[in-house]
Amino acid sequence: MSWKLELFGPNGQTLKKTLTETSPGGVGGGFHWRRTGQGGCILLDFPGHAPALGLRNRDLLRLWVNGARQFYGVVQENPNPRDPNFGDVTVEGAGELLGRRIIGAEVYRNLDVGAIARRLVERYRHPALTYNPDLIPDTGKVLETWSLPFRTLRQALKSLGETVAGEKGVPFDVLPDGAVFFGGSLTSATPFAYADVKDFLPLRVTGDEVATRSYLIALSRASGAAPTRTWIFPVDRSGAREGPPGSQTSAGLPYAPGTYTLRADDPDYAELEAEVAHLAPDGADVFTSPGAYPGATVVSGGLRSPDAARDGDLSTCADNTPGTASSYLQYDVARGVDAHPVVGFRLTYSLDLTGAPEGAEADVSLYTIYDNPAGETLNANGNRVLLNGTAFFSYALANTGGQPRDVVAVTPLPQEVMQEVMPGAFTASTPTPCRAVLNVGCRTNSTAMPDGSFRVYRFEPIGLDRAKVDALARKSLNPPAQVPAQFDLPYLLAPTPVAALTGVPGGDLLGDVAELEYRHDKAGLTTSTVKLEQPGASETARLLRIIARARAQDAQTELRGYLERT
Repeated sequence: MSWKLELFGPNGQTLKKTLTETSPGGVGGGFHWRRTGQGGCILLDFPGHAPALGLRNRDLLRLWVNGARQFYGVVQENPNPRDPNFGDVTVEGAGELLGRRIIGAEVYRNLDVGAIARRLVERYRHPALTYNPDLIPDTGKVLETWSLPFRTLRQALKSLGETVAGEKGVPFDVLPDGAVFFGGSLTSATPFAYADVKDFLPLRVTGDEVATRSYLIALSRASGAAPTRTWIFPVDRSGAREGPPGSQTSAGLPYAPGTYTLRADDPDYAELEAEVAHLAPDGADVFTSPGAYPGATVVSGGLRSPDAARDGDLSTCADNTPGTASSYLQYDVARGVDAHPVVGFRLTYSLDLTGAPEGAEADVSLYTIYDNPAGETLNANGNRVLLNGTAFFSYALANTGGQPRDVVAVTPLPQEVMQEVMPGAFTASTPTPCRAVLNVGCRTNSTAMPDGSFRVYRFEPIGLDRAKVDALARKSLNPPAQVPAQFDLPYLLAPTPVAALTGVPGGDLLGDVAELEYRHDKAGLTTSTVKLEQPGASETARLLRIIARARAQDAQTELRGYLERT
C-alpha cells in the first residue's frame, strides 16, 4: 500500500513538504499509530532523520495510507535537527490542540449541549482544526444556564459532555481531516468472525477501574437571589424555645448550606463493594424542570386566576383581587411523600406600588420544618414549646413599576438541618426528608391594594430532581470487564466503537472498542489490532491510567473541601 506524509507548520496553514513511499525524504521505516473507536487520533510514531525531514517541535503531520487519511497530530518529540542518526518521531493526536485554546466568559442559556459545543468550537478552535456542524449534533439535553469562563476548549467540551453522560462524558476529539467531533458515535458496530481474525488474545483482567457504588455530590452551594431574612433553628435537645420563627428570642445560627449526596448502586455492589465519589459536573442539569410539582398541595387567597401562575404561560398571570389586603400563592410539600426535595423557587412577578397604602410589601418565603420525635409540650406558663427544627428564608420583592421581573433562588437546607433529616446519602426513591412550605404574597397593614398592582406570571418550586441526579451518578458505575480481548486483522480497519466477534470458543464476544492500533511497515504490509473493553494488557499503560485517575480524584477532593468550607 502507498503512503503519504504531509508536514505543516504549527498553525496548520502552511504545507512545508509532502513525503511519499517513493520520495521518503527522511522517513526511515514504517508507521505505528493508535486511534479511538470513534476515530480520534491518539499517537503516531515512526523513525525519522531530522535534517532530511526539516521537522520542528509543534509542527503538524497528516498521514495518508492508500489514499485515505489515517492520522493528524502535533509533533511532541523528535530528534535534534543536527542529529545525523535516525531517531523516533512522536506525534500526539490533534485533539491536543483543544487544550491549547482558552474560551471566553459567555453565558449560554436554554440551549442544547450540542448547540453550545458548536458555538465554542466555531469560535475558539485552533487554526489547524476545522469546524463541521454536522459532526456536533444536538444531544437532546438542554441546559438552562452554562458558563465556564477562561478554561481550555477541551475542559469546556469535557464539562458539556458530562452534563449529558455523567463522569464518562460523551466522545469528542479530532479526526484525521482536522475536524472536531462531539457527541454521538460516528460509526456503527462492526461484526467479525473468529475464523477471519489473527492472533486472538484474551487480555489480563484488571480491576483498578471498577466502581459498583457511586456517590454524586449534587448540590452544596446556594445560588441566585440571596434571602433578605434568615432564621435557622435546628432541634434544640438541651432546652426548649418558644413560638414560631418570627418570635424567637434566640439569634439562631448563621446559614451554611448542607450537601446533598445521592447514592447509586450496581447490581454487583454487594459482591464487590467498590465505591467512588464525584462532584456533579459544571452545568449539569440536576433540578426539576419548569411545570407542575408532583406531591405538592397548592392553596391561594386573594388572587384572581391563581392557576395562571402555574400554567407555564408567561402571557397570563394571577393578580390581586380588588378589596383584599392580602394575596398569596402557596405550595406545601409534606414530609415523607414521593416527591423531589424542595431547594428553591422560580418566580416571575410584577409589583406596582403607585397608590398603595404605606407599609405595603411583597415577598417569597421558604419555610422548612421537621418533627422531633419528642413532640410538643407546654411550659410552666402554659405556652406551647416547639421541639421541631426550622429553617426559614425570606426574599423581599422590589417594586418593579408594573414591569415583569424574574427571581430565581436555590437555597439548600442548612447544614445543621441536613444532619438531622438526611445525615446519609439519598437515593432515587428517598421520600422528602422534611416539610417545605413555599409562599409568595403581597400584603398591607389594613387598606386594600390597588386592583392588579401585584401580579404573578410564574411561581413554582425548584426541586433536586432525584431521577436526573441518579442518572448522572450511574454514569460513574463501572462493573468489571471480565472478558477483555484483542485480535489482529490483515488490513486497516475503519474506526468502530463496538465490535462483535462471533464463533469464539467459549462464546461470542461483544464489547466496546477501547483502542485501535495500526501498523504500516516498510514493506507496505498493514495490520489492525482491535482492543475490546480495556486499552490493553500493558503494565505501563495500566499504571498511567491509575495515576491519571488518582490525580483527578485528588483534584475533586480538594475542590469538594473548598466548596464545603466556603
